[in-house]
Amino acid sequence: MSNPNVFDKCYNYYLHLAGTLGIPMLLLFIVLMILVIRNGVRAVRSGNWFAMSFLGAVIVYLITMIIGASSITTAPLFWALAGICISLPEEKTSA
Repeated sequence: MSNPNVFDKCYNYYLHLAGTLGIPMLLLFIVLMILVIRNGVRAVRSGNWFAMSFLGAVIVYLITMIIGASSITTAPLFWALAGICISLPEEKTSA
């Protein structure tokens, strides 16, 4: 008996990305994630608490993908949260 909704092997998503799409795509992915984290950190520093939850979820996903495999149920949520993080405006706080 087998369950089609489980993974039978663990692997590194970043190695998988480099192996299937190539090194340039891996570098592009890393640069994009750096931009996502940079914009998320800027929004958190300006006092946006919702940004902290979005950024935290993105960072946890990126760390998990060191030993994990992306799936059809988690990838859309990750890309939605990454899109929210990169589009967060830096709020101006006036004193």
